[in-house]
Amino acid sequence: MNGCGACLGRGRSSAEAAAFLLGVPIPGRRPSTGTMKLKVNGESLELNGIVTVRDLLHSLKLQPGRVAVEVNLEVIPKDRYETTALHEGDEVEIVSFVGGG
Repeated sequence: MNGCGACLGRGRSSAEAAAFLLGVPIPGRRPSTGTMKLKVNGESLELNGIVTVRDLLHSLKLQPGRVAVEVNLEVIPKDRYETTALHEGDEVEIVSFVGGG
């Protein structure tokens, strides 16, 4: 396994890793518009109509500007939330920013 695939987990090839980073669907894996199982912050969830990171945040009633998102160990830049497709079985970590002192 090359280094790029290893850093993204799940043994992705270099081409798959590049597609993932660019928010392009991985060949052979299509986003779902039906029910999809994801692991979000360690909890298994079954969600409807989720296609992108932005869709997931909207369904969880989270403001995109106030969170950081990681999908399968890769941090997703905010400007790619709308184009980064989620797939069955993806592991998502969402960290909320909280003010105070």
